[in-house]
Amino acid sequence: MRGADELRAAATRVSAGPVTLLLEVEAWRSFQPIVGDVGDPLIAILRLQAVDSVGVPGAVAVDGVYLVRGTEVVQVAAREEQPRGDNARTVEFVVRDGPRWAAGDSIDVVAAVSGSGGPPVLLRAPRVSILRVD
Repeated sequence: MRGADELRAAATRVSAGPVTLLLEVEAWRSFQPIVGDVGDPLIAILRLQAVDSVGVPGAVAVDGVYLVRGTEVVQVAAREEQPRGDNARTVEFVVRDGPRWAAGDSIDVVAAVSGSGGPPVLLRAPRVSILRVD
C-alpha cells in the first residue's frame, strides 16, 4: 500500500500519449432517511478530463483509486459505468462503497491511470470536500 505522503506528491496533471489529463472529483455520503442514521458509504465520481483539444485516448483507464485523509489511506476500485463517446474530452469513473468518513472532511483523491503506453501514473485531485446529501 502506498503511503499518504507519496500519494499527496502525485501530479495534478499527467500526459497520456498526446493528451494532458487532469482529475476532477465529486464525493458525497447520503444520509437520506431510507438509509438510517449512519449514512451510506462514500461515493465519488471521478472525471478524467483532456486539457488539449483532442479526446481522452480509448485505452486510458483508472486501475485503482486511493482516498487520503490525514495519514489514513484507503484503496478502492473505480468503474467506468457509462459508455465512452467517440473523442470524449471527459470520461467518468465511479467509486462506490468507500469509507464512512464525515461529510465536510477534506480528502485527496489519487487515481492510478493506465493506457498511456507505460506503467500506470498517479493523478491527484487535491482537497476534495465530502458533501452530505440529506
